[in-house]
Amino acid sequence: PLPELPIFKSKLWQFAQQEFSDWTQEQIAVVRRLSAEDKTKEEANKYLVNSFVRFRRNNAHHALVAPSADLNGIAEAFVENLRVLTAQGAQACYAFISNGEATPEVAKYYFEPSIGPKLEAQMLAILKAIASGKSSPIATRQPPSAEDFNKLSTELGKRGWSAEDLRLFSDPIALSKAKPELVCRLVTEWFATQTRLEDEAARDQLIAASLRPVIGG
Repeated sequence: PLPELPIFKSKLWQFAQQEFSDWTQEQIAVVRRLSAEDKTKEEANKYLVNSFVRFRRNNAHHALVAPSADLNGIAEAFVENLRVLTAQGAQACYAFISNGEATPEVAKYYFEPSIGPKLEAQMLAILKAIASGKSSPIATRQPPSAEDFNKLSTELGKRGWSAEDLRLFSDPIALSKAKPELVCRLVTEWFATQTRLEDEAARDQLIAASLRPVIGG
């Protein structure tokens, strides 16, 4: 029998079965085998989450050419997860930013009714983008321009970002050495601000570029 895993009851799994049925059948077969080998629910869930991670990486090119509404949905789900995990402690949020959904610091939260569905919602948003990118790709999305980044910087300034914050965020080496609390705040605000930009073209181009490591990493 299949173990009782929250993912199997989720909208995420229903959508995956509908759009990627062959893939979900393969995952069920592996989970059944793990259960027969007396693996724990946590181990089975870890396998499933890692499978979703591999799936999004392998299909990132489809997701990144999805319509802007799909990408905005991923960014909003990502922001929600960063906020929820920060409330559990900066280390959980930092691990999620650094290593994604499958990181051990995040694994236990899939079984938390107040957090697990939000983690699943981000995966669902990515799967929807993959499906949309396959069926109706955006052929002409441009990389963000200097003007787009200027608009974003202006909005971040209104949120209280200093020139030093902007410099730190644009320096990956320095950012990797910053305190987890600071990294979580900056990454959360960076994405949240983009989702609220009034200029639709700038918003779309910035979000697509910012999501590249979230979807493909």
